[in-house]
Amino acid sequence: MKKRRGFYVQIILLVLGLSLGLLGIFLLIFLDAIHDGIIKTAMTFKVGSASYSAWSTNSPPLDMDVYLFNWTNSDQIREAGVKPKFERLGPYKFKECREKINITWNSNNTVSYRHRKLYHFDGPRSTRQLDDLITTVNAVSLTISHKIRDSGFLTKKAVSVSLSSLSSVAVTQTASKILFDGFDDGILGILNLASFGEIKDKFGLFYGTNGSEGKDGYYNMYYENDENFGVIASWNFKNTTDFYRGKCNAIRGSAGEFYPIRPTKDSIVIYSPELCRYAVLEYVEEVTVKGIRGYKYTGNYIFDNGKIRRFESELNLKSVAKNLYPKRYCLEMSQISMICNLSSQSYNDFSLEKCMP
Repeated sequence: MKKRRGFYVQIILLVLGLSLGLLGIFLLIFLDAIHDGIIKTAMTFKVGSASYSAWSTNSPPLDMDVYLFNWTNSDQIREAGVKPKFERLGPYKFKECREKINITWNSNNTVSYRHRKLYHFDGPRSTRQLDDLITTVNAVSLTISHKIRDSGFLTKKAVSVSLSSLSSVAVTQTASKILFDGFDDGILGILNLASFGEIKDKFGLFYGTNGSEGKDGYYNMYYENDENFGVIASWNFKNTTDFYRGKCNAIRGSAGEFYPIRPTKDSIVIYSPELCRYAVLEYVEEVTVKGIRGYKYTGNYIFDNGKIRRFESELNLKSVAKNLYPKRYCLEMSQISMICNLSSQSYNDFSLEKCMP
């Protein structure tokens, strides 16, 4: 009896071992396919799905750090040999909430939408407060001077006299007014009366954007669960822009919300409406964040004018990434590297420049 029982145990163990072995071989062969299937199921994009909920409203909100530069010796601007001195203040921390609105499902496997954006100041986590007084360059006067730089003598003289009597080289305002609330400038009212273009009643770096709807454009995104998932098909009903040169005008990449299911250690591409162009983020290393392993990418060369890496052969990237870079990059060689001129793209006809950190 004991021998028979031992025989049965051996049979059971043998069958169990063979089953586990076959299961291991099966998983070894089909693990990637099973993994991709699970991911694709989880990423099914439709109303009510987890991916749709995360996409339609970002939760938690995005963190946005803003730094301002206080002009500490603006009163010495007219003294010979005196260089301007600036003190960096910040970060002023904000929470950015984005909500998709005007969502339209199209027959070509794309979904169209706009953004509603809300910004909340995160006072407890900020090193500075919004009531800080900041002295900075008068952006209104500077922009007007820049716009008439190629005009005739009489035009320049008339504008110079007007600016001298109505505004100054520097302005001192609270951080809240410089950022979101905006401040009055005497020249703005005159510009509106003179039909200088569509000019806002106040000036602020982000004036009019808090609570705005659709100011960053109209998006059209692929939602089919394939290699194009999350890729921007068009922006403002176009697949190119007119702000740069050659390939830099193309609408490429995702909106920064979805990425390929199996990313490579090469590069990823996102489209930024603030820059009105795509950005190539290059692979750096593998990292672990809160126990989750992932890839780290960097945008160190987005604002390179070609002086940092002068030729495409120096990129040392795979062919996919190389094809995204034009031979002379997206910025003029005469422009300072790591600074992007946004004067053509700004919504209120005033020039803005952004620097990479």
